[in-house]
Amino acid sequence: MARKERRSVTPVRQLHSETVTRATSVASRTVAKGERIVELPIGSVHADPAQPRQQFAGIDELALSVGKHGVKHPLVVRTHPEIAGAFMLVSGERRFRAAAAAGLATVPALVRDHETFLDAVIENVARERLSPVEEAQSYQRLKDEHGMTQAQIAESVGRTQSAVSKTLRLLEHTATVREFIDTGQMSASDSLYLLAIEDADVRDDLARGAVREGWSRAELQQQIARFAQTEPRAPRPGRRGASADHRAAATRLADRLTDRLGAEVKVAPRGEAGFAFSFVASDPDEAARIAARLGVQDALSDTDDL
Repeated sequence: MARKERRSVTPVRQLHSETVTRATSVASRTVAKGERIVELPIGSVHADPAQPRQQFAGIDELALSVGKHGVKHPLVVRTHPEIAGAFMLVSGERRFRAAAAAGLATVPALVRDHETFLDAVIENVARERLSPVEEAQSYQRLKDEHGMTQAQIAESVGRTQSAVSKTLRLLEHTATVREFIDTGQMSASDSLYLLAIEDADVRDDLARGAVREGWSRAELQQQIARFAQTEPRAPRPGRRGASADHRAAATRLADRLTDRLGAEVKVAPRGEAGFAFSFVASDPDEAARIAARLGVQDALSDTDDL
């Protein structure tokens, strides 16, 4: 009988001085570049204070199972931003609480290394290895999993914040339009004009028409404008709604403001054919910087006592 291969994971015994370089497969989980699976002392793992979920049902029952069988699926953690040698949960807090309740000394964890992943993104962007949609997905991952702002992403990859903002908007497309972009049948910049159309099915139809007929950018814009004039609408009483041309103009203005202010600017419909522009700040320092560029920095001091 062939000897059964024994799999193991490498414990982190000295978090402040030992670098973990060995990893293992757990539950046939695929480990991407910039990730590793290790056994971490449970005391080195901290819950994310920004976790919106505060109630975790069934912890006692899960703790009994974990006590008998261990944690079957690894937690997902990242390097703690404030505590040296510690880690912060990205997902798996229910399993983490159950493991603590069961008295486990260590837990399996998938460690996502921010710097390694960021380096990979920078290299791929610089060498143009990514499709526009893949680039957008990488930026979104830096935002979601590593807490980076658009300004930080732009600085890291050597792009303007406006370019990063526009690239992220590609994720608003359906799978149909994304495929046209990835296969080179439609340029990423041309595809952004389609987002002036609210109906995703109509956007897909226009994209198919553009690819089939080989429309130029000007022809695509004309078709979008023509649709805006002929599209049957059922607007709310007293509201006309903005035309596709106006929505496209508002989007272009938001992009220009994003580039000028170095901060994400969002646009949304407001009132009769109007728009509201909002400035997105990830922290008080960024809010202060935006206010300074707008010349209204004194307004922030009025909220200090709130």
